[in-house]
Amino acid sequence: MDECMGCTNGNAEDFRTPSFAVDDDGYPHITPLPRLTVNRAKCLVCGDIIESKHTHDWASCSCKNIYVDGGLSYGRGGVRDGWDTVQDLCQYEPVKERS
Repeated sequence: MDECMGCTNGNAEDFRTPSFAVDDDGYPHITPLPRLTVNRAKCLVCGDIIESKHTHDWASCSCKNIYVDGGLSYGRGGVRDGWDTVQDLCQYEPVKERS
């Protein structure tokens, strides 16, 4: 069965979804995420490094164990054989704090 690496479908939690926090006044707000600059992963089964470069650019490794999708617009991916068979190689640009 596939395990999600970031897709929000089903019961999986998107690891790139902004987290909710409570400010000093007790009101919830969204913590901004760093901007995705590289959407890439490595399959530790076959050794392939795959990358999604644009929206709806689905890429999978040669053994079909992992996939990435979404380019820099949205990052999602999945793994078939468990979390210990994939290495997340995504890169991010830090978020600038508002003053």
